[in-house]
Amino acid sequence: MEAKKWVNWSLNAMLMVGELYDYLVEVMGEPKSDEYIEELMDFGNSLEIKSDFHSFCRNHKLQTAGYRCALFRKKYIIIYKTDEKRVNILGVLHAKRSPQAFEDLIE
Repeated sequence: MEAKKWVNWSLNAMLMVGELYDYLVEVMGEPKSDEYIEELMDFGNSLEIKSDFHSFCRNHKLQTAGYRCALFRKKYIIIYKTDEKRVNILGVLHAKRSPQAFEDLIE
């Protein structure tokens, strides 16, 4: 079993979650948006014990840089990099975004 790791949401990832929340409030209202974002955050935080479960990203540049991609509800991809002690979440993008949007996230 994988040891627990510290999950760090980057500022960029948190800004993306905030933008997603604003969008969701417009289309489905505040209560459902709150629930959706809470589930997204819980999913991301679960990487503390499941970080090696997800495969490396399909995007060649992200894969080469060692990033993994976790799919949330078949719609959003959480992009992260892990080491022995940490999971660093780089961003949260809609699965249908242009591959260039993913490459732009590389630090």
